[in-house]
Amino acid sequence: MIRAFTAITTQGVGNPAILAGGISEALITTAAGLAVAIPSLIAYRFLRGRVDGLVVQIEKEAIRFSDALLQHQRAGVFGVGDEAAKQPLKRRA
Repeated sequence: MIRAFTAITTQGVGNPAILAGGISEALITTAAGLAVAIPSLIAYRFLRGRVDGLVVQIEKEAIRFSDALLQHQRAGVFGVGDEAAKQPLKRRA
């Protein structure tokens, strides 16, 4: 576009052939930019979805692990045969 505006400044708008070079160059660079940007955006969204899924899975496993630790701790404090240690813990929101 810079070349197109430079051509207008130097030679006026009377000759469209002079403008065509700058406009075609701008269109080519725009197409090249889109050819890079669109696949990049698709890959980003795909990978972001996978990461979000892994985060949810890790959080679920962390909750299971903390529940197991609490059960183990309760079993050690109250005794192995105590019924309270066998009950699942209630989570607070």
